[in-house]
Amino acid sequence: MSTSSTSSKQYINNIRHVNVVSLNEGELSGVDEIVHSDENDDPNFDMVSHVSASSDGGSTTISSRIRPNMNIDVRQWREDDNVIDDFVFNPHDTNAGINSDLFDTLMHGTPLDFYTLIVNDEIINKIVIETNKFAAQQKASKSLSPFARINKWFDTDETEIKQLFGLLIWTGLVSLPSYELYWSNSDIFATNFGLVMSRNRFEILLQMLHFSDNSATDNTNRLYKLGTVMEDIMLNSNNCMQPLEHLCIDESLVKFMGRLSFKQYIKNKRDRFGIKEFKLCIPPCYTIALKVYAGKEASTEESVGTKIVMELGNPYFDCGRTLFVDNWYSSVELAEKLKTRQTHLVGTIRSNRKSNPKQVVKKKLKKG
Repeated sequence: MSTSSTSSKQYINNIRHVNVVSLNEGELSGVDEIVHSDENDDPNFDMVSHVSASSDGGSTTISSRIRPNMNIDVRQWREDDNVIDDFVFNPHDTNAGINSDLFDTLMHGTPLDFYTLIVNDEIINKIVIETNKFAAQQKASKSLSPFARINKWFDTDETEIKQLFGLLIWTGLVSLPSYELYWSNSDIFATNFGLVMSRNRFEILLQMLHFSDNSATDNTNRLYKLGTVMEDIMLNSNNCMQPLEHLCIDESLVKFMGRLSFKQYIKNKRDRFGIKEFKLCIPPCYTIALKVYAGKEASTEESVGTKIVMELGNPYFDCGRTLFVDNWYSSVELAEKLKTRQTHLVGTIRSNRKSNPKQVVKKKLKKG
């Protein structure tokens, strides 16, 4: 990748240095952000007004509003001679790219073949077992009306769960004002849903659908309802394709209007309410790692953005890769950590990040 301007800054403390690469917008156009939220304030940076520096820029003091357990280094910066660390990509010649065992599927497969590579029969079987188990628990634990729909429940199987997921995908492709219209006999709204399953069966399957054992509740894990399904899907994704040189981390908001303790609200998004996910993606638009935001975690000395990057990207570092991030994640701290893992970092940085040297923040860049 070519760059319009490249500058290198030397970090004097402990004889370490960090390289900063500057690219214009056109050169970053090939790296698409998934979703960016300006409302997700990073608790680990302060406004510039909270930072004071001496006139020579040699020392920096942070006001008492900074949490005392944060390690803030004093950095001195200087111009270098455009020196960039030359990390060699994949020096050990490990497997990268598409799994060669899948070439035949890629050449001759159908969309269903691709789907089953990720959501395979093992995952479907787990869902069948837990769904039937939950339905049995519901029938045994409640005083049911003779007319209750669950009285007509019969165990589901892998074929029916696949049909259910197929109908759900279909509703995402063909949007109607209400889901009842998918079973309408009207010439305007007519679909083939009724040929697959009845509306009553569709509704009760959604009501009983489960991914984990409901009797083994883990109150310490807000995502226990997902069981191991999400991990299994990510494992299958990695088995199909390993990243090449470029990685990208950003957020995605999945629309959700139900009751949920960690549901997010972002006022300037099309879907303002939903579940936030952090994704590690590779070209072309392929997710290889995923973390669902389930509420604030215990604070650490790392910023939230740095923690997310190091957690999602950990298996893919130490191979000379380049990570693209937006300014919610990027920081000098992150660049230093990735440098020790033989990984380049590309992204803009917020001027009010903690420990940003004053002379760098106020530096006026040349146009072009």
